[in-house]
Order: sequence, then structure tokens, then C-alpha cells
Amino acid sequence: MPARTLEELHEKILREGWNLSTFREKWARMHPAKPPEELEPVTIQDSDIVLGCADGIFDRAHIRVLHTKKFASGISAEVRTLPAIFLGAQGAGKTALGKYIFAHNLGRRFKEPGLLYDTKGEMVAAKEPAYAERRYDAIRPAIDDYLKSIGMERRGDDVLTISPRSQGPQPGVDKLFSVGWPDLAYLAAHNVDETVRLFLQLVGIDTSSREASANYVDVMKHVMLRRDSIRKIADMYAVIAASAAALSLPATGERLIRRIKTAVEERYLSDDPRNWIDVRKEMMDRAGTGYVAFRGRQSSSLSHSYVDMQFYAEMMVIFTEVLYDTNDFQRFRLPSAQLRSPAGTWIYVTELPRLAPEKGDSYTRDFVRSFLTEARQAGVDFGGDAQAASMVDSRFFEQFKYVFSARLTESNAAVLRGKHLLEAVIKQLFDLPGPHKTSLGLEPSRWFVVDEDNDNEYIIFDPNPMLSSHPSRLA
Repeated sequence: MPARTLEELHEKILREGWNLSTFREKWARMHPAKPPEELEPVTIQDSDIVLGCADGIFDRAHIRVLHTKKFASGISAEVRTLPAIFLGAQGAGKTALGKYIFAHNLGRRFKEPGLLYDTKGEMVAAKEPAYAERRYDAIRPAIDDYLKSIGMERRGDDVLTISPRSQGPQPGVDKLFSVGWPDLAYLAAHNVDETVRLFLQLVGIDTSSREASANYVDVMKHVMLRRDSIRKIADMYAVIAASAAALSLPATGERLIRRIKTAVEERYLSDDPRNWIDVRKEMMDRAGTGYVAFRGRQSSSLSHSYVDMQFYAEMMVIFTEVLYDTNDFQRFRLPSAQLRSPAGTWIYVTELPRLAPEKGDSYTRDFVRSFLTEARQAGVDFGGDAQAASMVDSRFFEQFKYVFSARLTESNAAVLRGKHLLEAVIKQLFDLPGPHKTSLGLEPSRWFVVDEDNDNEYIIFDPNPMLSSHPSRLA
């Protein structure tokens, strides 16, 4: 019996191994060419986040959106941000959905510069348009027609993957960098104490131990307050020696200088401009087309030991620069700010428990906890994903205004009970289907989002195919 629908044709192609040219020939016989009907793009309003469709039929009539207060006038930067967490078992598509919401909604449509913490180095694949593989040949025309009908298109992301030089060359990494004096001077101009903490961690001094680090902190704070005489890392040695002598801590100064020289040798620090990275410029250059991906460090444990400290200090330097610069523009409109996007800046962390686990020792948990609080004030949209809510620092759920989840688990249900969802609703979310057939022959899980801004309303949706751009968005 001949195939009469796209789904039937797709199954026949898979069963009989047709190539693309055969598919086109068969499809043309089944559906004689007609003049294409021009459709006006669906109007997606400011503050709408495109989620997908109300069911598995990818049609413009079924479009589902999450309406936020992002562009409402006369309200604070905190209200305008989109703090969200994505929960789902392995294979549920949480990273793909989270990246789509942030990179393709906030980044593409709202022209926000973005930074993604790429735990496994997966974002190199994002440079290719979605559904570019041969296995999607049969359904790609239907996807493109659907996207076109709502004013979007498939397009690869302009991703710049960066990694600290201390980690050495890695597949898929575009740029290796070391922290230079310009990074430290920029941070110190905003917050001397935070800069001292990060710098000491960069050179391998554990600031969590007050007894071990007190003298180092005193010397480095003295140095940072005299930073106008420093132009490069090497200039610090004389200033450190003078500061240590003034504080009657000459031995501390000598040990600190040795630590810095070792950090330079190990490539955590550098005076060579070729080894620096202006992450804010790289992000702004890609606003609307892509983002910067910071290559994470693989680990077999959620605990971060002393040997991990310097790597994570490099990550925290990058995150903090983005936070300060976004705040400079969003709250104060400083002309020196580089991340000059009216919509804000986005940061997304894949596998959030790697940076902020609920249990175990972690150099980064306290940092991310305070970072998320400050991000909401500064105009930074912050997102992350995890397999289970119980793996993530529990205090985070006081900060996330939007919780996205696939079919509920018991631990994730406990989080939603804390958001005052009715038991009848939670029971319904337990019954959400897992992978299922759609009109495009795909099998995504069904998802939902809980919206704190609208009395904990929940929206059930089938995730869109990976989208790219929205031409009707404001310039």
C-alpha cells in the first residue's frame, strides 16, 4: 500500500533505505507541485519565550509560549531576568531544551550576548544547523516549513569555545587563555576584596582557611589598593615586596611572589596579550548569532579538591567579569560597559551540580549561590540543568523563578510542592508521557514549566525543533 502521509513515507524510507533524491521523487508524485502559500509569521510578542507546541503536532496554530515580564516598563532589573532550572532524567533532552530557551530565545531573538559553561565539551556540535544529519533528510522539509510559518529558521550557532591554557589543547576548543593583569585590574576596580580572593585562588592559596590565608589576604589587599602602579603581572613583584615590608610580613611577600611565578609557569597567569581573552567583546560580537562556551573540567566526583581550585578560579574570573559588566550597563548605563544589550546577558550552566552540588566539598557552590542572587539584580538571565533536584544546592530553588521539567520524579515533585503546586497538578505531571511520536516522526519527552510570575501556573508543551532566529524581533 503506498504511503499517503509524511509519517508513512518517513517509515518507508527508513525501512527501504531510500536516499534523498528518491524521497524527493516519490514525494513529488504523491503531492504534485503547487504554488507555495505565503504565510505571515506568527506574532510573538516582546517577553514571550517560545516553548514549542501544545501537543506533538508541530503547527503554528498549536504554538505555546511563556509570557514573562522581561520587557515590562517601570520595573527593576531583578524582575526582568529569567532565572530557570531544567530537570530531567538522562536522555530527556534537558540540555538541548535549556540551550534552546537561552541561546535561541534570549540570544537569537532578544540579541543577548551569552556565556555557556560546557561541562562535557558538547557545544562544538551546535555550530551545525539542527537536523542537518542525513537521517533527517525526510523530515527536514516539514521542519523548515513549520519554522518558516512562525518566522524562524534552522541555523548553526556561532560558538567560540574557550578553555584555560593550564588544561592544555583539547578537541573542539577554539581559544586557550590565561588570566592577565587587565582582568585583575578590571575586577579590582569593581570589588577589591573579591579580586584578592580570586587572585589568591589562582595562585593556589586556599582562602577558605582563615588561619592559612590571613597574611596573604592582608598583603594582596595592600597591593590591589596600589594597583595604579601595576601594568602587568611582573610589576606586582616589587609592589608585593614593598607592601609586605610595610606590613612587617616580608616572608609572606616572598612566598607569595614564588606562588605567582609558579602560576605563570603553569599558565594560569600570563603577561603575553596573545594569551588573554576579552570575553565580553567575544560575547558581544556574537550577540544574536551565537555565544562563548567555557569548556568545563571533567571530574568523577561532585567534590572539588584543592587541585581543582585554580581551574575554577579561572572560571570564576570569567563569570565575574560578565556579571560586573552587565551590571554596569543594565543599572548604570556606563559608557565603559561592553555588554550593551538592552535585554541583558545570559549565562547557562550544563550539569549544574558539577558547580553547585547539594553535598560534598565544593570551591564553587558558594560562588554560584551568591552569583545567582546578584545576577537577578544585574540583569543576567541565569539557567542550568540537572538530572534531579536533590543533586542541586537546595538554596537555589529560592532563586529560580521558572522550573522546567520532564516527567516528574519524587525528588523533583518535592521541589514543586515547595512552590505550592496542588497535589492534583503534581499527580498529573507524574503521568506526562515520555518519548512519543510527533507529526515530524520525532520522539521528544513532553515537558512542563512552572511559572512563579503567574500564580505558579504550569504549561505543558512539546519542545520545538531547535529554532534559530526571529526576524520580527526589535533591533
